[in-house]
Amino acid sequence: MDAPRQVVNFGPGPAKLPHSVLLEIQKELLDYKGVGISVLEMSHRSSDFAKIINNTENLVRELLSVGGIRASLYNAVTIEDVQKLAAFMKKFLEMHQL
Repeated sequence: MDAPRQVVNFGPGPAKLPHSVLLEIQKELLDYKGVGISVLEMSHRSSDFAKIINNTENLVRELLSVGGIRASLYNAVTIEDVQKLAAFMKKFLEMHQL
């Protein structure tokens, strides 16, 4: 039998995963981190699944700097508007403890 053909996806959307990642996924599909079941079988309310969700969310926020406020300032913005935006951002940070 011929070896599987390696395909590279250059389109938008899901990207090709490294072979090492696929092997780890394959291994953990039957027994995720030694808990005895697959992630696919876990209750979405279980503590193990909650850990997965929290860890994933933290990694996404860290890698993509998601969760903060982004603002683009243009030349037409007055200094008063910049000061209002800065005050809002400071208050937002204090309220959300980012």
